[in-house]
Amino acid sequence: MKNKNKVEDHITWKIKSGSCSFWWDDWLGIGALANYTTNISSLNNANIAHFLVNGEWNERKLRQQVPPLLIPQILNINFQYQQGEKNTVVWKPNDSGIFSCASSLENLQK
Repeated sequence: MKNKNKVEDHITWKIKSGSCSFWWDDWLGIGALANYTTNISSLNNANIAHFLVNGEWNERKLRQQVPPLLIPQILNINFQYQQGEKNTVVWKPNDSGIFSCASSLENLQK
């Protein structure tokens, strides 16, 4: 857990079942959504499925809880909701387009 914040910068989530954290996992590709608002407690563990109805975004609920600037990005995200299927972690490449678990781990240990 001590390296969690460093590692989180290098991964994003590909939504399938909606079980990853809506506020704390980087599923939109811009970092944790909690970083864009002051209204979210670290105890808020709502998952993405909490904001879906029949596999579609519940726009009313989004507009009630999410900062207005993020709404269009969320509504435009392309995902295939499949209840029960696992979400996927996707490693982001570095600026040169290369990614490596070994080099990432070496950087974390410094």
